[in-house]
Amino acid sequence: MFHLAAVIPADRVHSMKNSPKVIDARLLTVALFSALLVVLLVQHTSWLNGPTYWKWQWRQLDALYSYPLLLLATLPFIAGHWLHLRGKLAIVTPLLLVMATFFLLQLVALGTQSDPFSLGRIAWIVEHPYMTSFYNDAQTFTGLREWLGNYPDRMSLFHLHSQNKPPGPILYYVLMIKLFGGAASQVGGILVGILATLAIPATYLLIRTIGGSQSGAFWGASFLALCPGPVLFFPEFDQLYPLLTCAVIVLWVVALKRNHLGLASAFGVALFMLTFFSFGLLVIGLFLALLTLNFLLADPRRHIQRVAVQAGMGLSVVVLGYVVLWLFTGFDPLATFSSALQNQEHLAAVWQRPYPQTIVFDLTDFALGTGWISFLLAGLFLARHRSSPLQSHELRMAICCLGQIVFIGVAGLIPTETARVWIFLMPLLMFPVGEELVRWSSKTRAAVFGCMWLLLAAIHQNLVFISPT
Repeated sequence: MFHLAAVIPADRVHSMKNSPKVIDARLLTVALFSALLVVLLVQHTSWLNGPTYWKWQWRQLDALYSYPLLLLATLPFIAGHWLHLRGKLAIVTPLLLVMATFFLLQLVALGTQSDPFSLGRIAWIVEHPYMTSFYNDAQTFTGLREWLGNYPDRMSLFHLHSQNKPPGPILYYVLMIKLFGGAASQVGGILVGILATLAIPATYLLIRTIGGSQSGAFWGASFLALCPGPVLFFPEFDQLYPLLTCAVIVLWVVALKRNHLGLASAFGVALFMLTFFSFGLLVIGLFLALLTLNFLLADPRRHIQRVAVQAGMGLSVVVLGYVVLWLFTGFDPLATFSSALQNQEHLAAVWQRPYPQTIVFDLTDFALGTGWISFLLAGLFLARHRSSPLQSHELRMAICCLGQIVFIGVAGLIPTETARVWIFLMPLLMFPVGEELVRWSSKTRAAVFGCMWLLLAAIHQNLVFISPT
């Protein structure tokens, strides 16, 4: 029988019996790969920062200034892992400590771009019309009914990042301005970083919900906390999107498993929020479809009715939410979606991103945003399962996770800057990463996280992710 709850594959019983030589070889591969990338970064190797049509800018921060502070920021992370390995506390405490490191890394990475240390860049980034856009366009807010009622017509007049987005991100800064006045950009940016830390427990829940082990979920969530994309794009809204991705997936899976209309309604609320903040996140529909197919194949006769009922309830909540919004404000979600597509087509024509050349760069840039060795660990996971039958639930889930990522790249749905715009997909990659790390000893796993930290520090030192050009 198919189980959507966390399961432990039979071969995991033998996980601690791996040959030390095999594990050492894997660690040596990761360490050498990481060292090579650090050298290439420090040397500012031309092809490493992107193709000719899109390049991240090079820079050279003082390593003696930034590295020690980044190391201090990882102390809660180390404490959380120590507590998890001891197993004497609930998973909540280790996760909170990992979240603390995630937030501290964001602050340190941003603050060390100035000498002396300063967090003033938060307000500068938020207030910049091209680096964030949403704060600037929040200044045009006149009143909820009038503003939302004319939203589709306003979109082409917005600044860069607002032109293809629903109202959610702009309304966030409208709220910040009303609550904090002149401090809205600074407070709003910091709050984005705080809310972004919720991606850590959300990723943990995602991995557990689709069948990962508790340790695999913890290692995967921990890996996400060190990924350059989520850390270095602070305080951009992209940091928040993994939370929406995880919420939609987790609630859909649990609603199917428990056959609970309340959970299906919660799924509908999460899906409504997703569509109210970013249309691009709808591409996770493929992953939801794969999970649903996996569920149906276990017992087609019994499960098809359950899928129909749960999906009907969830979608009804989404429709009801937009109907209520339309009745009270005149907001037209379909016209907004159409306007977003038109604006995106116009921007794509201006940027001239050459498909299918974008396929390779989109995947390699996503690898950059996840620290590169994420791909290596996912590859090791697949190599270990090369003889496993597709009946292996762990393997099927990993294929679904990786298939979603590859599909978006091959289809060219969200091209370029994928270290940023694919952050919402990173929790999916953490499934095979976390389940691979389960098989590593505590010392070799710690070394992997050490390599990940070094890559994060080197990327921060040598690449500019947020700039006005």
